[in-house]
Amino acid sequence: TKKEEPAPPPPTPFTPKAGGGGLDRARANVIALIEKAGFFQPQPYKPLEPARSLDDILKIIAEGAGGIIGQDAVIRAAVNALRSTDFFFAGPAGSGKSSIAQRLSQAMLNRQSLFVSVDPSWFPTDLTASLRPDAFIDPENAIQLGHALLAMLKGQWLVLDEATRADMGIYYAPMMLLRSLGHFTIPLVSERPIYAPNWFRVVATANLGDEGTYRRPDAIKDRFAVDYVSYPAADVEVELMLRENKGGLRAVPAV
Repeated sequence: TKKEEPAPPPPTPFTPKAGGGGLDRARANVIALIEKAGFFQPQPYKPLEPARSLDDILKIIAEGAGGIIGQDAVIRAAVNALRSTDFFFAGPAGSGKSSIAQRLSQAMLNRQSLFVSVDPSWFPTDLTASLRPDAFIDPENAIQLGHALLAMLKGQWLVLDEATRADMGIYYAPMMLLRSLGHFTIPLVSERPIYAPNWFRVVATANLGDEGTYRRPDAIKDRFAVDYVSYPAADVEVELMLRENKGGLRAVPAV
């Protein structure tokens, strides 16, 4: 008679590694990053001082490919407001608001910005931290840093492009706590309050006329200085066209 093969052993259920492994290790890694950056310690408030003059800031934003000209008044208002608060650019598509937002941190502080386009599915954890979808497969790397925390750790400003594509009254709640209480928490990681450095700013943009966008809650309006970016004057538009067509505009022959 044929000898019966022994039944395979049942699969071993997932258990975190001993000695601080698994999700606890992932938490410890994030906590270590926050501690190293000093974000568990409150910082006395002081206004932000730009690294260069306002005229130099305007020049940097205007120069190079994609440079912005004809928006000096809006940029001046933003620079002055960003000394003490976050800033919100509202305006139609193509007015340059996203480009201005992205260039401001470099022009003002020689810092890069973390530029992200807001998705309608966002929740507060998209700004703080969340569990990765494969958390139970790779528990030691289970925590996905949110955009705000990641920007702070990288020494960058956060630019939220098209910020009203999701409900700011929901997903922006951690930053609202940060600006009202001076700190926020990430329950997934630790209950210890996290304090943003003095240089950290959030710059948001929105085309408030877009279909499918949300209205800004009143509480959000109190957390940002706001200015409207309109299209530049006709002569500035011509200058932009000439800049993009360095060989000059060609006449179109009559037919």
